[in-house]
Amino acid sequence: MKVSKKLAMIGLTVIASVLMIVMVTPTTHADTQNQVPLEVLPQLNGVKGQQKEANYFDIKASPGMKQQLKVQLINRSTKIPLKVKLGINPATTSGAPTISYANKAQATNNHLQFPIEQLVTFNKASDQTVSLQPHQKQTVTLNLKVPNDENFQKFNGTILGGLYVVEDNGDKSSSPVNSLYSYSVGIQLKQGKQLANMKMNGVKTLPAGNPNLIKVKLANDKAAVLGKTKIRTDITPINSSNVVASHTTANAVIAPNSSFDYLVPKPTKSLPNGQYTLHLKMTSNDPQFKATKVWNFTHNFTVNNPVSATNSGRKTVAKSIFWLVMLILLLGIIGACIYFFFVGRKQDEI
Repeated sequence: MKVSKKLAMIGLTVIASVLMIVMVTPTTHADTQNQVPLEVLPQLNGVKGQQKEANYFDIKASPGMKQQLKVQLINRSTKIPLKVKLGINPATTSGAPTISYANKAQATNNHLQFPIEQLVTFNKASDQTVSLQPHQKQTVTLNLKVPNDENFQKFNGTILGGLYVVEDNGDKSSSPVNSLYSYSVGIQLKQGKQLANMKMNGVKTLPAGNPNLIKVKLANDKAAVLGKTKIRTDITPINSSNVVASHTTANAVIAPNSSFDYLVPKPTKSLPNGQYTLHLKMTSNDPQFKATKVWNFTHNFTVNNPVSATNSGRKTVAKSIFWLVMLILLLGIIGACIYFFFVGRKQDEI
């Protein structure tokens, strides 16, 4: 009997120790992303109109300008061969919002007066797919040809795009979502000056299951980059000044002649059904403006379903219940150990 009780105590002690380890050991995630040994280097020396402070192609253009732009690709690996696809893509604005060169040119770029992919082309079609053996270097040549017509002579502003380099994973689209790595080299052409201008082109209320409350369509309708911009949204009941939800995005950067969907997240506290007003304020300290530039937009919308908190709240509750159960089990095992210890001592004394 004494042996079996001692074995039971040992077993319970081991279980308690394991539970303690589970409770106090932090969860870790292995970083499986390996460094890709690819370098993409724009060759800026000798480029006509190149702005000295830029580390990308930032060119003061003029009507009829023609020149070649060169980019060197280097495989720094000693063992791994690389294969990449290249494309000339227009600058777009992501929902972050920030400038992206990942999207291919649309079949019709009606919103762009001078699409970058029409001004910058590959010198050789074969350069759109490049294979690099370990330690191999290859230079890709692009042809820049600026129009010399009346439209460009009258143009003032910025044309922005980029050389986009993405892993060739066998997918025809080589989407960055399915690729391990991607790089971009900006290509900016400037002639004269134009000031950025923001517009709100619509607001859409999102379904109850969506983590965001509303989607706002914002657009920069001028040929100018807009940087150093803060976006703040306040939501009030209609005809009220009482703010029930707020959200702020800092350091927004918006591409020329681009539109994007700005998502306003659901508040942590549920909104009851009813009518509300969105107040969206954009504040920019971009040096293109002599003073701080402000845009104010408002739009009324309706909530038809209660807006619940995001899944993070449910995850927190589930995690709390888990640790509560673990604590109860641990206390029960410790209590059992104490019980067996004192019972064993009494029987030994008898």
